Amino acid sequence: MARSIDSDVAQIRTMFNEYLDAMEAGDFERWLSVWTEDCIQMAPDFPPRFGTELLRTVYEPGFELFTFSNLVYTDEVQVRILGDWAYAHSTYTLDMTANEGGEKTSFSGKFLDIVKRQEDGSWKIAIDCHNYNGPSG
Repeated sequence: MARSIDSDVAQIRTMFNEYLDAMEAGDFERWLSVWTEDCIQMAPDFPPRFGTELLRTVYEPGFELFTFSNLVYTDEVQVRILGDWAYAHSTYTLDMTANEGGEKTSFSGKFLDIVKRQEDGSWKIAIDCHNYNGPSG
């Protein structure tokens, strides 16, 4: 596919869908693959996290302990291209249930991400800033 703004936007939206699909499948390595190695994540109530190795340390246990379901972008992911960089934002919902059983917890929130075009033409999350509206159930 020739590079165009439309194709870049489509690839970025596909990458975000891959993020959700990997979570629902419980596939941590697939989830991690949508991040740049030198990524920065700014999550609520934590200092910034730098790099995929720190994301591995923080999130891999969660993939082992919880099942994620009903992940949805409640607004279409909006994308603005700036050369080999872009920013994207949306709102989302997700359910999380402990694999050992227990109540489902539902979350909703929003994100603003900076994504970077890779040498192979793919797009990955370079900087993620997200927050939660709070558990709803």
